[in-house]
Formats: sequence, structure tokens, C-alpha cells
Amino acid sequence: MQQTIAILPLATIVLPQGRMELSIFEQRYIRMVKESLQEKRPFGLCFLKANQEDMDKEPVFPCGTKVHIIDFHALADGTLGITVEGDFFFNVKSMVTEADGLHVAEVKFLPPWPTQLDDTTKLQTLLRQRLEEVYATYPEIGDLYDALPSHDLAWLCSRWLELLPLSPEKKHALISSHNPKEIANFLSRLFE
Repeated sequence: MQQTIAILPLATIVLPQGRMELSIFEQRYIRMVKESLQEKRPFGLCFLKANQEDMDKEPVFPCGTKVHIIDFHALADGTLGITVEGDFFFNVKSMVTEADGLHVAEVKFLPPWPTQLDDTTKLQTLLRQRLEEVYATYPEIGDLYDALPSHDLAWLCSRWLELLPLSPEKKHALISSHNPKEIANFLSRLFE
């Protein structure tokens, strides 16, 4: 299925079922949030390209996540705070920039990652235990979630890809593989 959605380019990303708090202050993104809340228009997050030469062609990597707003509030500095939750992966097919600088893209939604995979119990246990340690150390991140699905390798891999300080190029390559078992093996090698 294809759809036209607004795009918020970021140096980080949230993946399906993930949650992220954002501070919105630019007028183009305030408009995007208003339209999302008033008209139930979805928007997506994509990795912003760091290389200016690449940005001249396309400002973002083609794989992104459609999100919806689950909470909003005014922040102490007067900006708008929103909490978003990821819904679906998509690939950007084409993009235009509107008069105010807001990027709008025609996107194709992708199927979710498989959740039940054979021979992944050890990987799930390792990723879950390490994630519990991170959430205990940084409760503001863990508090975004009601529960920690312990038997969903795709969910665990997604949270790690959101958290780890990998380059956008590496994260994009891993996400684009759509292979949680391959991602989990990569993550487990980081923990050795």
C-alpha cells in the first residue's frame, strides 16, 4: 500500500512499537503536528543523511517508520513536546519539499519483521537482560513502555537499534535487512 505522508528527518529513529519523546519548535513541524492531531494525518521519521552531497540528492535514507502521536505537552522552554509511537516500516518512493520546507513523501509500507524465529532463545535472553540493565540505569527510557516483551526478538532488536550509537548508515543497513535474527547476531557480537 502507498500513501503520502510528511517526513521528519532526524539523526535518530524510532522503529515499530518503539516510543520517542521529541521537542518540536520549527514552524513546518508544528504544522505537521497540528495536521496530524486535527486531521489524523500520519507522518514518518527517517534518518537524516549527514553527507551534504548525499543530502542534495535526497535528504533522508529511504527506509523510515510511520508514527502516531500518543502524548503532547508544552515544554518549559516554550516548545512543543510530543511522544510518538512507531507503527510501520516504509520505503520512500519520491519526495517533494513544500513552500515552508516540510518534506512530503510518497511511501510504500512494508510488512512487519517476523516475531517468532527458531533457535533464538539465547539471543532473546541476552538482548532482554542487557536491555533491562539499560532501562534500570536510564528509567526515563524504560518508563516509556508498559512492559518488556521477552519473547519477541523483533521488538528487542528494534529497541537496541534505537539506543545504540551506531552511524545512521549502519543502522539503516541493519533495518533494511528486515532480518531480526541477523540483527540479533550482530548485537550479540557487540556484547562479547
